[in-house]
Amino acid sequence: MADTTQQARQRIRLFGLLMIALLVVMTLPLPFRLAGIAFAAGAIWAAVRSLAALASLRRLGVRSRGQVGISLGLGVAGVLMLVLAAELAYYPVVSEFERCSAGANTSAAEQQCEQRSRQQLDDILKRLGEMTGSRSG
Repeated sequence: MADTTQQARQRIRLFGLLMIALLVVMTLPLPFRLAGIAFAAGAIWAAVRSLAALASLRRLGVRSRGQVGISLGLGVAGVLMLVLAAELAYYPVVSEFERCSAGANTSAAEQQCEQRSRQQLDDILKRLGEMTGSRSG
């Protein structure tokens, strides 16, 4: 039982460390922020393993806490992984928007950056729609 408890502690610590790393990496600019995909995948894996370890402790009769926090962290890691996957899919548009916004000194310049990135996204989506429409027709 002591071995199971120690194993659960190690997994929870790993989960916490990966979540902290993910949250820190999310503050970085592109392309460094994309490293968060690996941290998110690791955090999701560690969360599932931690929840399994806590469940096995409960089956042994040991009071274990943390399921709610780990479950919430699992959800956050999943959402952040989806955000990062979307940024990877639209990397040129997101990267250009970040560069443009960094150099925008006025709200008018910021709005111009937003309009440009929306136009780029619309163009990409239009091309994707044309590609899928031409295959099905």
